[in-house]
Amino acid sequence: MLFEIVAFCASILLVIYAFNKYSRKKCTAPGPPHGLPILGNLLQVFDKQVFLKLCDWQKEFGDVYKLNLFTEEVVVVNGDAIYDVLVTSGDDYGGRVQAARNKIYSNGFRSIGFRHPDKEWKTMRRIAQKGLKQYGEGVANIERISMEEIRECLDKFDKTEPFDPYDAINDMVIGIIIIVSMGVKLGADDPLHQKIKRAEKLFPLAFGVDLSYLDVVPWLRNLPNKATKVFNDAIEAAREMESEIFQRSMSNVEKSKIDGVFDAINSNNEYLDKSFIKGMTNDITIAGTMTTTAQIKSMIALTVDYPKVQQKLQDEIETVLGQRLPTYEDRRSMPYMEAFILESMRYMSEAAVAIPHETLKDVTMRGYFIPKGTQIWPNLYGLHHDERFFPDPYAFKPERFLDSKGEVIPADERKYLMPFGAGKRVCIGEQLARIRMFLFMTTLLQRYTLCPEREGCPPNYDSRKSVLGIVMQMHPYKIKTVKR
Repeated sequence: MLFEIVAFCASILLVIYAFNKYSRKKCTAPGPPHGLPILGNLLQVFDKQVFLKLCDWQKEFGDVYKLNLFTEEVVVVNGDAIYDVLVTSGDDYGGRVQAARNKIYSNGFRSIGFRHPDKEWKTMRRIAQKGLKQYGEGVANIERISMEEIRECLDKFDKTEPFDPYDAINDMVIGIIIIVSMGVKLGADDPLHQKIKRAEKLFPLAFGVDLSYLDVVPWLRNLPNKATKVFNDAIEAAREMESEIFQRSMSNVEKSKIDGVFDAINSNNEYLDKSFIKGMTNDITIAGTMTTTAQIKSMIALTVDYPKVQQKLQDEIETVLGQRLPTYEDRRSMPYMEAFILESMRYMSEAAVAIPHETLKDVTMRGYFIPKGTQIWPNLYGLHHDERFFPDPYAFKPERFLDSKGEVIPADERKYLMPFGAGKRVCIGEQLARIRMFLFMTTLLQRYTLCPEREGCPPNYDSRKSVLGIVMQMHPYKIKTVKR
């Protein structure tokens, strides 16, 4: 029986391979790197540090090159060509890869993140932006919500022994998302909080390289094994989270009680069925917790790794705030903190490779023909560590984002920093994330000095040691805190 299944799978794969090889238009970009017969570069990109390989191949082939991934050609875009893809010609490259895992997880591409930019996508994005603007991005509102959660989080930092700050950070970020999106404060032991935490934990595992084969043969998820169980568990966790958020929100709407982003989305929605709304709750909740948690975790590690930077941050806090709690408006008077946050996002590049785009028509990039329907991988890690735009890229230097007067350089001079993407598909929660990061790091360093768990043993964060996932993952670490 096993032999018949393997033979059947092999036959399907060979048919797919032959169809793509001989029927599709060919991309003329240089490459691919030397790979295996039929499989091409497939096994090479299964490497969990493939972002470093992408950078090595850029040196060999240039800013635009192609890979051969078994059944199709993929174009990797580097350097300032990424700006062309995401911003200048965003309408031509704004599609999403219609991969099997994306389709299953998003319930038939019913989400902002995984859907082509069609009428429904535009409607979802408009409704989500309206809800966030109404309830999530009002600065006074988000400050009040954030500061309450931040203070509770930092109380957990008041320890005499070394500790791993990850869980406290994650609970805080989830808590803020719940309040902004639903208008209610829930404890970390609340069932919904736990469902979000479970869905967030499983999401990157479901889209890791270990399960890439499901995009080629999706029905293999029905075979019992450890890997497919992870994917199926992720789907189950996502559906449970989406359903509970939707039910709680609709209960508020029926009572004419509009307390949060999801209530605003549900009350204003006249164009989409509930499956699209549930998909949007996943977009906002998972994206809003996973990335921000990773970014704050990195920022804490970097303040310990670079004590002189930490001292400069604390000096600025003392000068501008004294003992007063920060507001988001204070960022205008705190350029070093702003530069530190920008440099942290560049240095670590948690979103190393942007969610793959897809060409919506035949295009020409840098003189190379790329046919409609081609996957485009924007190598953001490579861009953020490209010496042409960020000299000495593996040195951590917040000063690179300051001008000669000590002020943050204008946005147009840092347009190649894209931690949230750019253009029409830029992350809709960018403003919310920036507010949380500024308020948290400022309040943290106002209250504590951060030290390594043992003398001479800092976290030693180097982005080249990261493991690629939906969000780059670094090793856990412990710190000690000293009250100021």
